[in-house]
Amino acid sequence: MKNRLKSRLALGAAVVALAVVAASCPPSPSGVSTEAQIAVAAIDAGVPIGVGYELARSPQTRGYFAAADQVVCAASAGTNVTPAELAADLAQVEGTNTVTPLAEVAVATGVAAFETWYADTGGGTNNADEQAILSAFCAAIEEGESASLPSLKAKSRAAKARWNKLHWSGR
Repeated sequence: MKNRLKSRLALGAAVVALAVVAASCPPSPSGVSTEAQIAVAAIDAGVPIGVGYELARSPQTRGYFAAADQVVCAASAGTNVTPAELAADLAQVEGTNTVTPLAEVAVATGVAAFETWYADTGGGTNNADEQAILSAFCAAIEEGESASLPSLKAKSRAAKARWNKLHWSGR
């Protein structure tokens, strides 16, 4: 299971890496860096639609998503959370719930966005960014659990447009 999660994280990282890799962008006026805004946009674009789609396809994964949501929301309340700690906590959730490969990918997308931001910025140095990303991840899982697929598709398109604007604005 742990190796499967790592492979899903690698897949999610590949999907999100282009979105999060940004070289030394200045912080935004709101106090959250551009890198964190890009990570949040990547999470908003991928996680809710992945969760919603997989719940529609495999309702038995609801327990996994609920448990993963609890882990991520608890992490968002803390400080100096590392991607490795988050992945380890999520791996424990896998063992007690029905998990499908697509459910893993939906959650791994958020982990990958956090992990990429963490690697790009040195991690653990900006708690506002960390909490913004993990809070967005928590909210994205919850939204995927409760929203309809058509509304999730529309939100995903809007998040992708926001990502494009953020990603290409500094280049």
